[in-house]
Amino acid sequence: MKTTVELPDLLFKRVKARAVIEGVKLKDYIARALQRSIDGGSGRGARIEKPPVVLRGRRKSIPARSNAEIEELLIKESLR
Repeated sequence: MKTTVELPDLLFKRVKARAVIEGVKLKDYIARALQRSIDGGSGRGARIEKPPVVLRGRRKSIPARSNAEIEELLIKESLR
């Protein structure tokens, strides 16, 4: 079913960034979050985060970042 929901800009950017980090469509992320809320759990602690990827083989390695750090960077970038 389609519906329209108004969200504060910052909340939308955070949700969108989290969906990108998890590699899922925005609508799927929102549906899953709502389902967890209705089921009575936040899902915190139950979700296993993927380990950060470190690219090597270059002169300079890219520092590993946590999902939270990546989300924060995406939000800051989208506010520019």
